[in-house]
Amino acid sequence: MSELRTQENVGRRQGKPISARRLPVGPARCRAKFLRFYRKGFRDENYIELERAYKWQAHQRWEEQLNRAEFRALLKAGEFR
Repeated sequence: MSELRTQENVGRRQGKPISARRLPVGPARCRAKFLRFYRKGFRDENYIELERAYKWQAHQRWEEQLNRAEFRALLKAGEFR
């Protein structure tokens, strides 16, 4: 017979309370931490604002000042500075 899930045993594994368990390692731990900060993942408004917006703006400025075609032409001409 399977063990019933009660308030006392929910969240326990091998008889240890949640607080005494070790955190998952590797990618699972990183994902859990990321989702604690950004509950909607990569679609979370805070993630977009804090982690993506300034990078996208920097990319757009880079493209305005030195786009791919211009960069390749400079390299081909030996203009490495």
